[in-house]
Amino acid sequence: MLYLALIPAARGKGYGRNLLQGVQQAAEQIRCPVATVVWANNPHARQQYLALGFQVEEQDVAAARLIWYPGQTAAF
Repeated sequence: MLYLALIPAARGKGYGRNLLQGVQQAAEQIRCPVATVVWANNPHARQQYLALGFQVEEQDVAAARLIWYPGQTAAF
């Protein structure tokens, strides 16, 4: 997955979380880390990734790079 965005009507219903959990499950099977970049003006997305076990690897004023490694606690 290269980019994830939900239309406003689909937000807050768990669709994004379900998609990311599926990505984590697939990555777990092949022992592949999952990385993402979250813009600083999107704190809700950042919280969602952190809740799924992602950790901040790099951060600057514009964005943060978050990563999840197989074997880490995940919410799936």
